[in-house]
Amino acid sequence: MKKIGTFLWIFVVMLTTFFGFNLRYINDQNNQSVVIFSDFNQVLGLEEVLKKDFMDILKEQKEAGINSTLISKEELLRNSDNLRKVNIEPILNISYGDIQEYEDIIKQFKIKYLRFSKNKILGYPDEIERTAKMINDNNLIFIVEEKTSQIGIVDTKGLNELMDKTDYAINRMCKLSENQLKKTNNRDLFYKLVRSVIDRNIRFVYIKESNNPKFTTMQNYKETNEAVRNFSSFIKRMKYDPNGTIVKLNNQRLNLLYYFLVTLGLALTCVVYLKRLLKLDKKKSFFYYIMMMIFIMSISKLWEIELILALVASVVYSSLASLLVLKRSSTNDKRVLLKSVATFFGINLLGGYTVVSCLNSLNYTMGLEVFRGIKVAFLLPLIIYTISFIILYEIKLKDIVDYIKKKSKFAIALTLIGAFLIIAVYILRSGNFKILGAGIIELRIREFLEYNLGVRPRTKEFLIGYPAIMLLIHFKEVKNKILKFVLGIGITIGSISAINSFCHVFTAINVSIIRSANGLILGLLLGKIIIILINNVSVRAFLQNNRLVKKIISLYNDC
Repeated sequence: MKKIGTFLWIFVVMLTTFFGFNLRYINDQNNQSVVIFSDFNQVLGLEEVLKKDFMDILKEQKEAGINSTLISKEELLRNSDNLRKVNIEPILNISYGDIQEYEDIIKQFKIKYLRFSKNKILGYPDEIERTAKMINDNNLIFIVEEKTSQIGIVDTKGLNELMDKTDYAINRMCKLSENQLKKTNNRDLFYKLVRSVIDRNIRFVYIKESNNPKFTTMQNYKETNEAVRNFSSFIKRMKYDPNGTIVKLNNQRLNLLYYFLVTLGLALTCVVYLKRLLKLDKKKSFFYYIMMMIFIMSISKLWEIELILALVASVVYSSLASLLVLKRSSTNDKRVLLKSVATFFGINLLGGYTVVSCLNSLNYTMGLEVFRGIKVAFLLPLIIYTISFIILYEIKLKDIVDYIKKKSKFAIALTLIGAFLIIAVYILRSGNFKILGAGIIELRIREFLEYNLGVRPRTKEFLIGYPAIMLLIHFKEVKNKILKFVLGIGITIGSISAINSFCHVFTAINVSIIRSANGLILGLLLGKIIIILINNVSVRAFLQNNRLVKKIISLYNDC
């Protein structure tokens, strides 16, 4: 009966969120083309500096993988034959002028893509309707530019109105800032381009030559072309099409009935959590289900409903994953490790599935809106886990007070300082605006993983989450509750990180799934290595005789 109930719960969750997931998935599958382009004016500027004919520069860029160029109407009229000779596709750069004149050029040269410069839409404010008609009649895609902070898009007058009137006939571009171009080299540029496409779902990649003062202009030019050549080859390997056509995506908006169905599934998940924790009977389960429905529907009025539901999903599923693993680890099942890992991985995927099903519109997949409340999603599951641990192991306030009294003030102070530093680093390294960046060693490890795996797994997922599961099961005979609590915290952090992959809603679903799978594989390998080291006689002897270790153990004599 328990297995039937589990399958029924999973079925209900997947059924109630199917329409949103399907919309996201289809859009992802229709958004696999990448346009790599340069600026024609930049090419003309290089002609004089490099002492090369601009046609030779275009040919070299084409060989590197730059298939398009951003060009004004005046330059296009003068150089259309030249572009045709080297098979470079024009992207029309629109600044100001007559709408009809632009439409004639679009039809004459079979233009597919537009970019509005001067941070203003053509026809703003009085003739945006005509501009929208031009885009709709000619099946055009217009480019919106990602901010250099990688959060949101560059403000453009009239953009929101034009997006509404063209039903979001858009896709995003990225370009490096002048400051970034001064610091970049072949290797850095390659990884920046890779992350823009794979991690941030950018589909228009603007290429401008590096401006590193350590190199000559010619060296920077060659370095840039080499980076683009490697980048183009890499994304082909990852099944993206740098020669394909970017198409208009489905901007269907799901109604409140759909989000009510999602609420049904989420409330059921909340009850599953409470039932596993409190061992509820049927009557109480039904009561809590109704209460969860009322609670979720009530808080959904405080914010956009899809954001609230996604936030609830990210919190509930990461909490559920850690609880189920914690409970399963104490059983005598011979396959406890396999079942624990499968539970952890499966619950995280189900949570990610629910998150992307909620944030399914182009507002999110195009990065116009971001998943806000990320700090809540990172902290609240840890609080819930702590409360659940106290309930599960029947820890009373008196037990905690007595334990603290037994410890020296120095040990308590050391613990509090350590906990504060860990939480501070955890928060500052998380979310959309990371205050603490990665060090050079971590960056090189990330690059190694990105290049060899295609998609880098989440650090906290494979470095903390899965090893914590394996250690929890390895030490399951140990009665020490503090050890179990700390490892449970690690498991919760791993689950939060795994589901957070899907909260980066502009990232394609298949990328997030591959990221989770890579985290699973690397995490299990790392966990196995740690356990081998723990069981190694030499390592154990070293730890037992190490003065620092002895000092720490003396401070926490029963840990």
